[in-house]
Amino acid sequence: MMSASRPFLSDQGRIINLNSIQGLQATLLTNLHAAERHLIDMIIEHADLDPVIDQMALAQPLDELLLLRLKKRRLALRDKIARVKYFLRPSEPA
Repeated sequence: MMSASRPFLSDQGRIINLNSIQGLQATLLTNLHAAERHLIDMIIEHADLDPVIDQMALAQPLDELLLLRLKKRRLALRDKIARVKYFLRPSEPA
């Protein structure tokens, strides 16, 4: 059985320490969860903007500049959400 502190030779001929691989796996897993958390935060923010925009549209006097900014923010969030979803769940199997 190979010890965790012993290096081994990779396919490309580089020497790799098993501890560094385990650390990399933990980092990748943490980053994956960070992306999922970020996706959830963006979905919540996008959903929160809907009633705000609806209220702003009915308010008098109408602040058109603020309304436009909110709509632009909501659209940007929708695009970001789509990109993160594609990153987390690609449509083609690997």
